[in-house]
Amino acid sequence: MAQDGRGGVAAIVLAAGSGVRMMAPVNKVFLRLGGKPILQRTLEELSRIAAVDVIVTVAAPADRGLCEGLVRDGRIGKPHRLVEGGATRHASEFNGLLALADEIESGQIDVVLIHDAVRPFVDAREVEELVAKAREVGAALPMIPAGDRLVALDEQGCVGSAKEGLWLAQTPQAFDARLVLEAHRRAAAEGFVGTDTSSVVERAGRSVAVVVGRRENIKITTADDLVMAELIAEGRNDGRAGALG
Repeated sequence: MAQDGRGGVAAIVLAAGSGVRMMAPVNKVFLRLGGKPILQRTLEELSRIAAVDVIVTVAAPADRGLCEGLVRDGRIGKPHRLVEGGATRHASEFNGLLALADEIESGQIDVVLIHDAVRPFVDAREVEELVAKAREVGAALPMIPAGDRLVALDEQGCVGSAKEGLWLAQTPQAFDARLVLEAHRRAAAEGFVGTDTSSVVERAGRSVAVVVGRRENIKITTADDLVMAELIAEGRNDGRAGALG
């Protein structure tokens, strides 16, 4: 863990999804990008970031063997744990936090990152900025301007009020470790299910700071996203994407 008197940083990687929107026969985290599974790329990128001390992958029970193989074969130079995911993203987040509860409560870990496994282009400088901001104010997440005009439909299915100046949230989201653990415990006790981690913290009455994100940090959820990721990977001289095989 950190040598400067602070606790360490844990990255919880959410990989317990499926291939439904991708229309893939396997969980999308195992589709190949740049010659290796997306999840392996994401774990290797996080492992290269000096600010990250430990990585926790939250995976579906059926995928445990595949995940263990990726960790064994990948270039993951940080301590790694594999945790069983829940029925929802929210439940998987909580399982990941509970796996770290002892270190969080003892102060060994003072910041937790929650990251989508299918965002393989995580950036070290962005992570460092998020960690610093979380230590300063308690919570931070990367966001990018929505760009296109967003509108709401009225009751007749016509364009209603236009929404401008909106931003899109990304991951990793960074939090004071004790704050996010207690916020999740409170949510569990009260039956609240958040859309993402920041919504759980916001419900606990804490503000979440914004760090300007990067458009390259895409979330791969559809076949079109995988094509875009392939182009990004090619631009980084990382090879080509394709199906697991």
